[in-house]
Amino acid sequence: MRELENTVERAVVLGGEPILQTADLQTDVEERSRSLRSLFDDVCQKEGRLLSLDELSQHYISYVLQINQGAREKTAKDLGIDRKTLYRRLHAPAQ
Repeated sequence: MRELENTVERAVVLGGEPILQTADLQTDVEERSRSLRSLFDDVCQKEGRLLSLDELSQHYISYVLQINQGAREKTAKDLGIDRKTLYRRLHAPAQ
């Protein structure tokens, strides 16, 4: 729900018209899509090597946590994992 509120607020602030248009919301969706694509491109290869699944997973968890503005319960729900699992994954030593 928070994400929807943020999206609408952003569209209202950035939109030039008194009534929201579909294009106002599409920009946010397109921007997130580009952001995720960029993240994937940047993260999949570091230092000339492919990342392990654990490393990629850790980056994705951090990304979702950032989208959720640090809300761990929402992040765990979005990822389909328990809060305790999220906590363990966030505090796992780098391998």
